[in-house]
Amino acid sequence: MNAGDGDHLRKWKSIIPLLYDWLANHNLTWPSLTCRWGPQLGSTAYRKKYRLYFSEQTDGSDPQRITVATADVFRPRVASADKITGWSDMEKCPYVKVEKSIVHPGEVNKLRDCPLYPKIIVTHTDAPELYVWNVETQPHRSEKGRCDASTAELVLTGHEGNAEYALGMCHVEPKVASGGKDRKVLVWDLQDHVSTLATTSGQSGSPHAMNTESTRLEAQLRLSGHEDTVEDVVFQPGSSHNLASVGDDYQLLLWDARAGDAPVSKVQEAHGKYDLHCVDWSPTEEDLLATGCADGVLKIWDRRKLSATEAVETIGFHRKAVMRVEWSPHNKGILTSGGEDNVVCVWNLKQKGSAGMDSQDIKRIKRSIPQQLLFQHIGHKSVVVDFHMNPHDPWTMLSVSDDVSADSGGGTLQMWRISDMITRPEADVLSEIAEIAERGEKKEAKVEGAEVEGKEGGQPQQNAGIEDAVDTVLNGDAMLDVVREEVEVKGETREVEAVGVPLADEIEDVPPEAKVEEETVAEKCDLVDPPKMETADQGGSEAMDVDGSSITVQAGTVAVGESSPVAGIPNTENES
Repeated sequence: MNAGDGDHLRKWKSIIPLLYDWLANHNLTWPSLTCRWGPQLGSTAYRKKYRLYFSEQTDGSDPQRITVATADVFRPRVASADKITGWSDMEKCPYVKVEKSIVHPGEVNKLRDCPLYPKIIVTHTDAPELYVWNVETQPHRSEKGRCDASTAELVLTGHEGNAEYALGMCHVEPKVASGGKDRKVLVWDLQDHVSTLATTSGQSGSPHAMNTESTRLEAQLRLSGHEDTVEDVVFQPGSSHNLASVGDDYQLLLWDARAGDAPVSKVQEAHGKYDLHCVDWSPTEEDLLATGCADGVLKIWDRRKLSATEAVETIGFHRKAVMRVEWSPHNKGILTSGGEDNVVCVWNLKQKGSAGMDSQDIKRIKRSIPQQLLFQHIGHKSVVVDFHMNPHDPWTMLSVSDDVSADSGGGTLQMWRISDMITRPEADVLSEIAEIAERGEKKEAKVEGAEVEGKEGGQPQQNAGIEDAVDTVLNGDAMLDVVREEVEVKGETREVEAVGVPLADEIEDVPPEAKVEEETVAEKCDLVDPPKMETADQGGSEAMDVDGSSITVQAGTVAVGESSPVAGIPNTENES
């Protein structure tokens, strides 16, 4: 069974509440090739509002567009199970609101924002030029059919061939790097144009207020070393002069812009004789880089050891080409990859195998799944063309896929956050489970006591008294949820009724006196309501049975038996 088929997606959707803290699905009229989180715009007690950017790749009957939208993202441990599962593939997400459309000169292959100036974005298309846009001052364009493109604030020139995908932004200076079919890596410095970009005309919002001609800026640096198309380029976080690039010449090249126009280090045939599609530089460990390849393999490189031409880690798990890799900006060793097998994988490179898992089923799973695999997101029906980890909200992702078909529309945009029962350290999770179990035992004892007291007193309405006791347990000042759990307490396994944590304890970073603005009854209904599950301790792991499928949660990772390969859960079909 492959990721993206109907049966697979149905099984995945049935256990979403076990895997995700929050998830939203947004159907796109046209497919999108790129997506990006923008800045945080506001917040309430239950949600945060972010800006979103994504492209619309049309068939020519409508103009190519950049879509500027806002998205309401639920805070951790707030969204109910109904809210994260009660969506349809063909519906627009109520939490995504389109603010503005910008008509782009050609399809948008890649879009990136300027970290120092969040209102500034840069785009790639099927042309040598790059386009720089101020999303706040650009007028909204709602025209249908063929029409003139919006006028960019700045056009970056210098490529001698099409520059379609390789695009990198510097985090410490307003610099842009690009690679193209001319085998060059070019760098532009926007510093002299930042003030102009921030005050460009068109602020009236009328299409007639657009500039008639864009300012053009020639490249500051031309770096030569690739022998074929440059597929990706990235700045080292915290540096304005160190870069890395990969290409169809099988090479990984490192550059220091201060040292001239030649690479300072290289790995030839980094993945053998396979095209390299993507590269990213770790923001938390300055010497580590990750590359993704056409053969589905990920490699981790230490720039201090590139002369050895051997990666420090090699992970072969994706069934098809890896199109994008990204390091977490929040956690060391967390890497995300996605590509043509419709899957987004989250890796914990610090994660090691757990002891005590000696059953045959567990041994089979361990052989077929890399121990670094933390999570799989397989909610997309087709190729995952881009994703982005939210820089302001840990473990919160944005991903898009090209789902062109009669039954799915143009594409799918999904926003999702992995459950912290998967991402947190095992000791913390087990401690919380024990606390919930203890609370559940106390509540159960109260209910049993009320029942015994009613029987001894010969009360004719004892059932009503029991119902009142249960109501007190489950419907007090905050909403609670009863979850059947089997936990190991002091070396003895006991089955208990574990009562969920009150909502007041679930909401993070909200002071008691917080005033909730623009809160509606509907928002207050989007509260925690986890599904029922059964767990059993198996030497540091929890086993659950969902629709007849054997699922094991182990040391912060999730795995499933071969009868049900589902999203968020490593697939064991390719057992070695």
